[in-house]
Amino acid sequence: MRFALTVCLVFFAIAAPSSADAGERAKTAQVGQVFVLKFPGNHQGGYRWLLNRTRSTGLDRVTVKDLGWTIHGDRGSILTRKASVMRISVMPNIPGQATLAFDYVLAGHGRRAFRTKVIRLEIASKTADAR
Repeated sequence: MRFALTVCLVFFAIAAPSSADAGERAKTAQVGQVFVLKFPGNHQGGYRWLLNRTRSTGLDRVTVKDLGWTIHGDRGSILTRKASVMRISVMPNIPGQATLAFDYVLAGHGRRAFRTKVIRLEIASKTADAR
């Protein structure tokens, strides 16, 4: 019993990143040019990245779409053995600023975020050359 508890604790320490890993970055985008965000995670453990609509701003300026997970060979942890990346497409629609906050959550545990990534977007209008 004690061994099983230790194994469970080690698994969750590996699978669930700490909230201290929160990241923020700035990005410049242009209206009409789709880009893809890639966030690492453990989809096999029931984790996923969700758009936090409360913390995000300017959502009327962008279209955000979950593209799902990409699984990569045998580069994951000792327990999962597969590295996974969640892909999210973002289509800038209106010039201005937007902030997109994504929470890394575990299914069945509400909206408690184990990690949060924040993307601050500066959306430029289409240039004459891009038309």
